[in-house]
Amino acid sequence: MEEYISKREFKEVRTRLYSKGFRSNEIDEVEKIFMGDMYEEGEKHRGIDSGELERGIKWMRENKSKHKLSDGRIDELEKILEGKL
Repeated sequence: MEEYISKREFKEVRTRLYSKGFRSNEIDEVEKIFMGDMYEEGEKHRGIDSGELERGIKWMRENKSKHKLSDGRIDELEKILEGKL
């Protein structure tokens, strides 16, 4: 069965990012990027799965002008989110 990062787990991720030195606006950017995955229709698909995580991280790396996260921040984010899957 596919593992998902639930809304509750994503709140834990927000706290962890903050403790790692991410600013509130950076964390908000991350949440905006993954918001569609978090609030999908149907309980079965609600959350971030591994494919959605991979696509989101890839998009962030390819579109740095559209958010405020550096490569180092993206790497840290990826590591934290993968730890929740």
